[in-house]
Amino acid sequence: MLPKPFKGSFHGEKPPYVLSMTEETDTTIIPAAYPELKALIIDGDPALPLSEEEAFAIYERNWRFLDREKLTDAEKQLIRRLTDRFGEGEVYV
Repeated sequence: MLPKPFKGSFHGEKPPYVLSMTEETDTTIIPAAYPELKALIIDGDPALPLSEEEAFAIYERNWRFLDREKLTDAEKQLIRRLTDRFGEGEVYV
């Protein structure tokens, strides 16, 4: 589940969703490194890391807004990996 949008300052601390990640989803993704994922981050900072599960949830929830023509090879591989791990091989859109 994604955190609620935060309006304020963390005073140099990591955002709460980074602190609460589990060992199961310990790999983080920087949305700014993936153009379409970056475009889907509306209420947050795409430079802040997300867990893989959070990134998958963003892709799945916003799939209709994704410009599939603009997906880079790296982003396509990321989506495939996340789908295999969290979507049981399918993106539910």
